[in-house]
Amino acid sequence: MATPEGKLRDKAMKYLRSIPDNYVRKISDSCNVGYPDIDGCYLGLAYYFELKSENGRLSKRQKYEIGKIQKAGGRAAVVSSLEQIKLWMFVWFGLKASGRRLTVSGTETRAADRPVL
Repeated sequence: MATPEGKLRDKAMKYLRSIPDNYVRKISDSCNVGYPDIDGCYLGLAYYFELKSENGRLSKRQKYEIGKIQKAGGRAAVVSSLEQIKLWMFVWFGLKASGRRLTVSGTETRAADRPVL
């Protein structure tokens, strides 16, 4: 039987993989103790999600890893629902729930629509 975190991971990966030009992977290696469950890169910026059930708590190692990521300028969040993931993707990248970006003019765009510098 899937755990609450496992069910959230499956929903999160489906959503994150649906975003055009987004790289995402789930981390399930026991050698990466404390490392966030999901990492990805969008628009050249790294992001990380630690998945927790409603009553889940971060270990000291998880707090340490997330703190190091944030200190280095990475985007890291602890989430317990798909809605929270969608909210962070909006805050960090301007993504609507559909996975499309909003531009300054309010029109939708994809990362591939941007000029390469």
